[in-house]
Amino acid sequence: MPSPQVFLFASTYQDAIKEEVDNDIEIDGVLQRLKNNPRDDMWGHILTWAEQADTATSKSLRIFESALECFPNTPAIQVAHLKKTQAHDSPYTKEEVERLFRNYLNFPSVALCNLYVSFMRGQSAYSAQSTYRFVLDLVGQEAESNGLWAQYLDSLEAAGENQIFRETLHEVVKIPLTDLPHFWSRLQLFEHRYHTMTAKDTLVQLEAAHAQALMVRLQLQHYMQVLYPRPVHDNQHIDYSSDTVWLPAPPLASVSNGQLVRKWEAYLKWEESDPLRLRESNMMAYKTRLRSAYLKANVRVRFSPELWLMTYKWWQKVGDDNEALLRLREGIQGNNASLLLHFALADTLEGKSDFDQARQAYEELLTIFRTALSDCPVVGRADISKDFGLVYIMYIRFTFRTEGRTAAQAVFSRAINDSTLLPWLVFEEVAKMERDHGGSINDTRHIFEAGMKQFSRDIGYVVCYLEWLITVNEKTCAQVLFESTVDEFPIHDAAQLWDHWSRYLYRCGDLDSIQEAERRMSKVYGTVDMCQSLPLRSFTSITFSRDVTKYAQSASKHTAGTTSRTRLGGYPRTNPLFDADNRLPVPPHRATDNREYQKATLDQTIQGLESKVRTAELGMESANQEVKSLQGLLSALQAMYEAQCSQNRWLREDQIRFRREVLGICQKVGHPIIEAVGPDRKRDYEVSGDETMEIDEESGRPTKRTKISA
Repeated sequence: MPSPQVFLFASTYQDAIKEEVDNDIEIDGVLQRLKNNPRDDMWGHILTWAEQADTATSKSLRIFESALECFPNTPAIQVAHLKKTQAHDSPYTKEEVERLFRNYLNFPSVALCNLYVSFMRGQSAYSAQSTYRFVLDLVGQEAESNGLWAQYLDSLEAAGENQIFRETLHEVVKIPLTDLPHFWSRLQLFEHRYHTMTAKDTLVQLEAAHAQALMVRLQLQHYMQVLYPRPVHDNQHIDYSSDTVWLPAPPLASVSNGQLVRKWEAYLKWEESDPLRLRESNMMAYKTRLRSAYLKANVRVRFSPELWLMTYKWWQKVGDDNEALLRLREGIQGNNASLLLHFALADTLEGKSDFDQARQAYEELLTIFRTALSDCPVVGRADISKDFGLVYIMYIRFTFRTEGRTAAQAVFSRAINDSTLLPWLVFEEVAKMERDHGGSINDTRHIFEAGMKQFSRDIGYVVCYLEWLITVNEKTCAQVLFESTVDEFPIHDAAQLWDHWSRYLYRCGDLDSIQEAERRMSKVYGTVDMCQSLPLRSFTSITFSRDVTKYAQSASKHTAGTTSRTRLGGYPRTNPLFDADNRLPVPPHRATDNREYQKATLDQTIQGLESKVRTAELGMESANQEVKSLQGLLSALQAMYEAQCSQNRWLREDQIRFRREVLGICQKVGHPIIEAVGPDRKRDYEVSGDETMEIDEESGRPTKRTKISA
């Protein structure tokens, strides 16, 4: 940026840049800073100054050269640079200029080809027809290339090359050029003048392809108006071939820029759909159109990894793996922290058995994120840390595949040294890999224990470790972990540990352990309202289950992004719902929004209620007591289904069935339904002597119907 001293004497930002460059105040430092940060807005200002400079000074030429290192293949910068090299005071020779043209024409544009034709006119070996044919082979499928086609046709007509002129016109009228009607009129005139007998048949044969080109031309103009929002000229065509310097902006800089990326994706998919039907008749022309379209997208939206990946996949699809790899590396140059592109590059190199280069791709990513984390304040580290951890996970997987367990363990040892910058998910994932690759339980435990040194105060990691110990039936170690950590967390976080540990005890523990756990939990979370109608109290402590559920749900809100955060596998870490008997808690690896599992849970609940009704038929007193004990669970389930039924048809149907079952159960035991569903729903369920209770099929709510006598 211009120094403060410069701003004191400059009236505008542009004047400040001019004064800084004119006085040679650290111009090399400015360019180096801009190279390190290609997204700096100062690029546009300094390029405008270099373009408007009166002479081709070494400073302006260095600016263009530096810009092309950061924005390679950008036509506007290439054209501006070449114009400066052709100035009368330019230090470039004609041979050097021609060499630049040849390099730039590897990624051609219409503006660049127009400049090349002008340059070649001054050369002794100039041949108009060969020059035009050369550039039209490069950009002849571009909509704005009609000027080059017109000049080529004029040169053929002037040379009396009628046959080539006719063949060229037949080719041109099938291309969606901006001035396509003009070329059709020119063809009609030529055919009727020189081929009177066959003119009608010839035009009829070309008419279908020409009509298709006209339709595609209209669609293309619509896309270009969206993708290149520039002023409309008198001919009502967007001048998207203009050589005005324009630089891409990061895709997340604004909402409009993000929308621009989606529009480019739509345009590229449209081009791939082959609207001109060239794949069968002219495969070379089809590839030329797609190559040009992807080049425009990569220049216009350079900082979009998704578009670079589309480019890479397209080149792979057409069978050019080398070009695909080059485009991928160029995309990484503009998006050096993109996990998407680096992982694609590493996979490609691994597929080619180039393991050293693939390893280097991972090492570069680790260096980038390690530097970013060291420079980033603690508040903004979370997202970068997640990406850093994902790089390590992918790197360790790659090493497992290519070099084996020993080499992967060496990479993991490096990750342990970076543990202060990593999320705990790295340790969980490595432990799973160790298990899946034949490691022993002790080896896996050592990995978890290494993570405990850094994440012993992270409830998510402790719960993960506890789950694994329970899974491998390490009861003693699981109990030691639980007892050593449960009192170290606040009550909201500790509810997560109690939830998992109590589930385990209800499945596998003895009665003394269960009762001791319930005693301790009731001391922490409130009085446990035990139901005395069944032999084992722990199987019917519905109110207690509701209390733990309340604390677990509250803890999920307070620890958002840690304990309740979705794991790599895609499932939430806890599910506080219990079944009717409180004996078969929902498995922790199942998500609460899994529709099939929720339906199974509902069926299980209703079966439990019916079982209790059969038990309660021994007496009205025990029946009333049983229904009271179910009140909390009924209310919780009812609230859950009501909250979701408006969005899900299957939930509405289940809600109707659920209420019908509840109504039937309460009628069987002779207990007022008000006590089962809660007093807040009293008006919905009250039934007088002349009314009956029915379930409305549309709303799913109980409805009172008045009896009508005959």
